[in-house]
Amino acid sequence: MKYKVTRTIHHNNEKFIEGDEVELSLQEARPLLECKAIEQIIKPFSQASGMSSINSGK
Repeated sequence: MKYKVTRTIHHNNEKFIEGDEVELSLQEARPLLECKAIEQIIKPFSQASGMSSINSGK
């Protein structure tokens, strides 16, 4: 799952700063979520381009 970094962290020998996105497992993310160093990125579902004709009743 993707997370947004809210303060500088080091993970897998990489430095991530505020605003970076990082891919972590729930197990990796849990302690960072608890100390608010990261937050979950929630992206709304987007409509596929081919779906518009279906929804318009065509």
